[in-house]
Parts: sequence; C-alpha cells; structure tokens
Amino acid sequence: MFANLKQHVDLFIRLLGSMVVASVAVVLLLPTAAQAGSPLVSIARWDATTQCAENIVGFWDADSFTRDTLAGEVYSFWTNETLKANAVLIRSGAVYYVNYPQGNYVCNHTGYPYSLRTTTYQGWGAGKGATLGNANNRPNDRVTDTGGKTLRLNGQLFFPPFNDCVQNYTESLGQAERNYVSILTASDGVYGSSRPPSANCNVPNYSGLTVVQGYPFQNSMTNGTVPSALGVGAYQSTSSTPVATARQAEVYWGFGGMEFVQNNPFGQSGLYVVGGHGGDKMEHLMDFGGTYQYLQLIGIADKPGPVTMNIYIDGYYKGQMSWSSNDNARHLTVKGFPGLAQTSHAIAIEFANDLVTPGGGDDNDRNFYFDVLGVANVP
Repeated sequence: MFANLKQHVDLFIRLLGSMVVASVAVVLLLPTAAQAGSPLVSIARWDATTQCAENIVGFWDADSFTRDTLAGEVYSFWTNETLKANAVLIRSGAVYYVNYPQGNYVCNHTGYPYSLRTTTYQGWGAGKGATLGNANNRPNDRVTDTGGKTLRLNGQLFFPPFNDCVQNYTESLGQAERNYVSILTASDGVYGSSRPPSANCNVPNYSGLTVVQGYPFQNSMTNGTVPSALGVGAYQSTSSTPVATARQAEVYWGFGGMEFVQNNPFGQSGLYVVGGHGGDKMEHLMDFGGTYQYLQLIGIADKPGPVTMNIYIDGYYKGQMSWSSNDNARHLTVKGFPGLAQTSHAIAIEFANDLVTPGGGDDNDRNFYFDVLGVANVP
C-alpha cells in the first residue's frame, strides 16, 4: 500500500445494519466513476461522531464487491452450491443499494448518492481479498459461476436479509445436495414458509423469489468495468490482442482498485499502471490457449521483492507469477497455463502480496508496477 497516501476500506461484511466505531481521519484520492460493464457500488465513509457520511472512498463493480465480501463471510470448505447461494445474496444486496442508495436516506455530506457506507479502515486484502486467504480460491470461482445473477421478489429488486443463521442454513441445504437456486427460492429454502423452525433465523417468509440474470456478465474478474479514470495514456479497449503481440498494460478491458499510471518510475522506461493494495487488478482480452499457453508479464520488482501476482483466466484462478528480484528494476516473467482452447480469453493480473512497514520509506512499501503482457508458444 502507498504509505501515508491512502487507506482502503473494509467493506460492509454485513449489509444489514450499521456498526458504530470511532471515526478515523484519512486523506483519500477520490476517483470519478467512469464506465461500467457491471453496476458500480459506491462506498462512503460513515463518521460515528457526526452521524453523517463524510466522503466517498471508492467505486467497485458489483462482482468485485461480491468477491471481496464473500471471502470474509463463508468457510472455503463449504459446498460449491452454498458458496454460490451466498454470492447471489451479497450481490443482490449490493445491486439493490446501487438502485436505492443509502445516501438518499441518511445524513450525507459527500455530494454523491452513495450505495453503502463503512465505518472501518483496514487494508482490503487483510483477510477480505477475493484471492487472499481462501483455499484454492473456491469462493472467488463461485462468484464467477454466478456472475451477474441476483435474487428477485415478484420480479423486483430485492434486499435479502441474512445473518449467520441464514448462512449456516444455506450450508445445511448444500450438504443435502441442493443447488443454489433451490437453496434460495424453494418453499423449504432459506426464506420459504416450509423451512424448519430451527431455520427461522428471525427473517420473514417470502414467496415469489426467483434467481435472474440481473445484468450481462462475461466470465471474467471485472466484466469490462472501468470504475475510475487512471490518467493520461490509459484507456479501455474491447479488442483481443493477437498472440505474439505485446499489449500495454494501460490499454485495459477492465480493472479494479488500481491507482494511476506513471511514466518511467525508478528510471525504468515505460508507462506503468500502478496499484498499491492487495487485490488491485488489471484485466485484458488476449488470444490465448492451445500451443500459445505461455503468459509473459513485464513489470518492476518493487522493493521489498518479490512482487507476486495471482493469475485469472475467464474469472477462474489459475496460479501465480512473480517478479522475483529485489531491485526496483524492470523484469520479465513467463509461465505456462495449459489446457485451454486458443481463443479470446479475459486474463486478469492481480497484486497478491502487498506489504508496507510504517516509517520504513519507499523501499519498505511494496507496490504493483505493471507495464506489458503478451502470449507466446515457447517459455
């Protein structure tokens, strides 16, 4: 993370209710919402003293919000169908508040009708990242399985109440080999009138529940969402880069959490996209697969090295790559990902190992400087 520059938020893990904790003073760089393939969830800082929302801390696409929230809500060993059900619940709440912002109904000093509010400040990757601390990335992959899907009540947007009891019942149904749609909508599902008394969970009975495709979704990590402007020279492209052709990292399809672009950092030539927090990611459409299975990444081994990245293809975790030196210099890393047909794929590169030592200076503040990617048929 960038020392003394900004702190990220720990998103509401419970969409129900509000927490009351001491306010923390923080200076934030406010991005301007740009273009979205998915609904943009805006998060405001809630001040427990003033009882007002004081500033916007950022924008995230609904599925990135779901990935990061789900990771802190479930056990990674829960069944796949349970994880899918909880992903739909979280996404449904987020999309509901995109359309009916909390900022319309409470004290709001932000000047923006924000979706949700937070009262805590922690690094997003501190146990909450979509890829950090989750065995085999199963929660992340189940978000991709259900991408864009939301729960509706009689065809209308619906805020589904949930708590630990509801979530534990989703796992009981998952263990009984129920699919996620049945878990959410059946008469003995989490909101059904025929559920057992032990699963009442102090939530109402609902009929007329359906799971629908709430918005178009292409299997990916960002769904082509552009939550903010990165700076001069960075722009979105929906073209897929051919094999054996370099793609500049700043020519993205979508991204999440990245900060800005920078020319020639540390004297290393190039225009780099820069991320300062675990979970920051860039996504590009690339012709990949078959014999062209080798992904090439060029970036800076920012001190303290190494810089490790999670690799996602079409929204599914495939492994890690690293710039393994410790020298603030530009490096190439190459790794093969076999077993995919050669076609256009969404390839996401995510900063995995953020580290900062307070007061330690720039060389004790590891960040993500990404310049070029490409696809080859030899390592």
